[in-house]
Amino acid sequence: MKKSILFTLIIFLALSSYAQTIRYVSANSLGNGSGQSTVNAADFLSTGFWSDIQTLLATQPVTVKFIGGNYSRAYTEKSLTIGNMGNPSNKLILEGEVDSALFIAPTGYTKKSQLVKIINSVNVTVKNLHFKGNGSTNYVLNITTDIGKKTSHISVENCTWSDMRGIVYGATGATQVGTSHITFKNCTFKRVGLSAGSHMIYNAYGSNHIMVINCHFEDSPGDYVRFRDKCDYAIVKGCTFIHPQNIPSVKFISMPLYNDGIPTIGNESFGTNYSFTDNNFKSAFTNVYTFFFSNTGYTAPQFNYLLTPEEGNILNNGTNAQKKALVETNFGIFPDKIRIYNNTYSGVASNVYLGSYVNFGAVSKGWTGKGDIQALININAIPYTWELE
Repeated sequence: MKKSILFTLIIFLALSSYAQTIRYVSANSLGNGSGQSTVNAADFLSTGFWSDIQTLLATQPVTVKFIGGNYSRAYTEKSLTIGNMGNPSNKLILEGEVDSALFIAPTGYTKKSQLVKIINSVNVTVKNLHFKGNGSTNYVLNITTDIGKKTSHISVENCTWSDMRGIVYGATGATQVGTSHITFKNCTFKRVGLSAGSHMIYNAYGSNHIMVINCHFEDSPGDYVRFRDKCDYAIVKGCTFIHPQNIPSVKFISMPLYNDGIPTIGNESFGTNYSFTDNNFKSAFTNVYTFFFSNTGYTAPQFNYLLTPEEGNILNNGTNAQKKALVETNFGIFPDKIRIYNNTYSGVASNVYLGSYVNFGAVSKGWTGKGDIQALININAIPYTWELE
């Protein structure tokens, strides 16, 4: 009996110690700054603190709680960088105090690259952080990877971006080869973006396996959700899109390429594995596109994005078989691999367009414009295998 009680006590103590791996940060260091408690919260920009967190992750999961406050130093001083962090077996959670962990970008400063960067890191969840302010910044929360490295299994949950008209490129997004399995869940985006080049979620340059689940998007001058250049295996499910302004050519979900002919940043090509289901699209104006593929500029190797008048006529007026052959051969887009199902539309049409536009000095083959490819798309209720992984 005594051995049984002793064994139970040992297990209880071990589990209690394991469950209490929680550290605290604040907008400024509090108390002794150790991070061991709310009254001794560490400076959230302390490199030493984050180094200690990585050491803990070698043996156990860790939750870092952001106590209520204004974390604007991530804009006015330096970005919060979660770099080379994480452990595939032990999750790192960055969790804001509900409704009060604010990252505010004030005006009056030079443009910043971002407020928060997650780079070369794995198995990280970001929860309950709230971003505001009209300060100029390329991104707010930037998830990316250095060449030859990996950033994967990152989840962003219950975060908000609101009233941020200084965003140049994207409120958030996943970019670069090596960035994969990124999830945005239960997030809210309202009144975000500086111009037509500003987007709410901007994914690009080879990132893949991206999920956007149960998010709310409202009032963007640019694309609401973008998957650019080899951005593949993407899901947008259960989201609400609301467009209240009379801004022409806005896209709710966009798959664009910009081939400017410069080898170091050119040669962009399409991804083709997408699932867009159970979403609600609303617009007060009809000049909005729901789903839009496009290339602007040159043709990437092995493809023919620039069309002849005959090919343009097929895109607009051909049979479904002719259109499908053109889309697959010229653009590398395979409609059977794109699933669009059970969405609702209010004030905006259900449409899927493919555009080809001459720019950056590319020589026209005689046609430019867009064509409707909706009839080619898979509308099956059955998910693809990769959606269930």
